Amino acid sequence: MTTVNNKKAVRRKKMVEKEDSEIVEWISHNTLPLVFKWLDSPDVLRCCAVCKLWRDLALDPILWRSVILTGYRLNIPSMANFLCQRRTCSLKIIDCEFLLFDDLLLALETMTELRKFAIAPVNVTFMEKIPEYNPHLTSLNANFICGFPGRHIKLDFLNLLPNITELKIHCDREMHNLCDSLNLSKKLQCLSLTGVTNLNSLNLENCKIGLNGTLKYLSLGECANLPKSFADNFIKSLTTLETLRLEDCRECYLFDILKNISTLKNLNRLELVKVRIECDFDQGLKLCNQIKILTLVPYPHRYYIALYNTRIFSCVTSLKHSLNSFTWGFLPTYLTYVENVLEQPNSVHLLEDIKQPNKPTFDTLDRLQHLIASQMPNTKVIVGKLAYKTVPF
Repeated sequence: MTTVNNKKAVRRKKMVEKEDSEIVEWISHNTLPLVFKWLDSPDVLRCCAVCKLWRDLALDPILWRSVILTGYRLNIPSMANFLCQRRTCSLKIIDCEFLLFDDLLLALETMTELRKFAIAPVNVTFMEKIPEYNPHLTSLNANFICGFPGRHIKLDFLNLLPNITELKIHCDREMHNLCDSLNLSKKLQCLSLTGVTNLNSLNLENCKIGLNGTLKYLSLGECANLPKSFADNFIKSLTTLETLRLEDCRECYLFDILKNISTLKNLNRLELVKVRIECDFDQGLKLCNQIKILTLVPYPHRYYIALYNTRIFSCVTSLKHSLNSFTWGFLPTYLTYVENVLEQPNSVHLLEDIKQPNKPTFDTLDRLQHLIASQMPNTKVIVGKLAYKTVPF
């Protein structure tokens, strides 16, 4: 009798162990992939060393469709071979070390399914050769570095990327033949150009990308001193645009820009960063009643910032019936100055009387947000520090 009971106990124990093993395996297969998605690509690789199950899950091609590498030392040939096997379609390389750009070009040729590529920093020569090795790219993001002062940049290589739909470029040099290059990009949906030092002389009014009927996102930096034709011709032609971001808006016919923005019926998101709030700003902003998401970051002028803030405070409520979200951002450098030099923590300049610009007061960010939210109950209001990113990554 005892022997029979022992056999039953052994069988029961084996059944329990088997059930526990199946439960663990089920949990691993259904939860670990979700965890791995939140890890950086090198961390996912480290998980391969845990056990065979983790290795099989970590090498699932689904986890490697999009890869971001930041600050690593890379063996480009090995990386290309691995990502090619995983069928990677999106690759972002930021501040990584590797021996030769030529090795990276060969990697782009090997990765036949790669469609989105981002790299920072990168030289002009490398970018010009990309179409030769992978002409099928649909998205290209780059932070240019130039070998010596005065070197300008051309985007003629775009002519050899017929499927490009997203282009984000940051540089600190002049750009030549921009309009000619963009006019040949018939499928462009997203365009970001920041840091271009001669944007105001590129004759953007001759650019026909708005007439293609595909452009939905546009971000331009260094918008100071743009001609009136930029507003009357270029902005007005962007009929399919849904999101517009303009940075460093100084002496740029802002009222005319806002007036033409009001004619873009598909535009629902507007971001104006480092903008000078001139006296006719409120008149132009009131016209833009199609905007649903608005972001304003005033230019931190030493003498006029209080006037700019007061004008924003008084005019933004004119859109309270149309805005779903309003963000009033301040540059970290400005808030640090107010806190450390003027000894007013978490506060900004305002005017009690707009007719007396030489008598500023201070108000806290929390109180500003509360006051605006009380006047715009149907709008999500955020007032606070806004990090200023010039590089499109």
